Amino acid sequence: MNTLYPFYHAARNHSVFIDFTAETGWLKITGTDALSWLQALVSQDLRSLAQTEAVVQSFILQPTGQLLSSLDFYFLTSEGMDALSFDGSDHCILAAMPLSQLNSVWNVLQNYLINEDVELDNVTQSISMVSLQGPEANSREYPFPSYLSDHTGSSGYDFLLPYSALQKILSQAANPVMDAAHRELLRIEAALPAWGQEWTESLLAQECDPLGKRYSTSKGCYIGQEIVARIASRGHTNRSLAGLVMNEIPINSLLHTAEGKEAGRITSTAPCSPAAEGKHIALAYIRNEYNLPESTLMADSISCQISPIPFYRSSLRASQG
Repeated sequence: MNTLYPFYHAARNHSVFIDFTAETGWLKITGTDALSWLQALVSQDLRSLAQTEAVVQSFILQPTGQLLSSLDFYFLTSEGMDALSFDGSDHCILAAMPLSQLNSVWNVLQNYLINEDVELDNVTQSISMVSLQGPEANSREYPFPSYLSDHTGSSGYDFLLPYSALQKILSQAANPVMDAAHRELLRIEAALPAWGQEWTESLLAQECDPLGKRYSTSKGCYIGQEIVARIASRGHTNRSLAGLVMNEIPINSLLHTAEGKEAGRITSTAPCSPAAEGKHIALAYIRNEYNLPESTLMADSISCQISPIPFYRSSLRASQG
């Protein structure tokens, strides 16, 4: 495995860098009303944002309850502001999102900015983000703002740094920078959704986050909250994310039963997963009536066995729940 999967071995046993700079959009939110204003718009409860050392994960929803974007929030103190060469305030909130959704999120937030003391700035060209992932990841190795995060199932830290410092940091670091194929394998093993694959604008919050890690059902009103509450009271959605194990990776993403009934669709695939004893794995949305442990669905003529997710679960992640 070490020869075939050098980055995999490093991520699961040591630590590796992932560079998120090219795919991430950033908004800086400042002003005395910044937190209360965001609290009324996004799906997560942000009241503990200034006290946590971790990334605070959220969605911003459409009024229909469907996703507009995922959002990750980082609270920057004066020290962090200095590290990123920001000025004009002693603290700020940074919101990270898929770069493809930046304009949509910007437009929605601007529409809800009326008389509040809030300043919204697009700082995408100023910030880089790299994440050090793995059991040996240490936030004290680098002099930049760091936040607990998990992008692989092995946990680690996100580091925010000036865009101008990115290449120097990566070239001088002892940790390798993970390639896209290994990163995708680790992500799918950990059953961590990706925008454009497991998360799209057609999905409801509870469909893609059944455990409620990115939304609150108790904090009060926010965009799309009525739909979230209605689904919560009903108790379930019609489909949910599941894992698949197979001997071949299908070309067609549509899943059906042996009788030919449509059962769901595959969203991501990865070959030769060490966590699945070398078999190919996938994430898929499956209708609840067909999402039965160890049952079999078909993608064209390829047999796909439903498997519990995540495929990989580290001892640290297990202890955190």
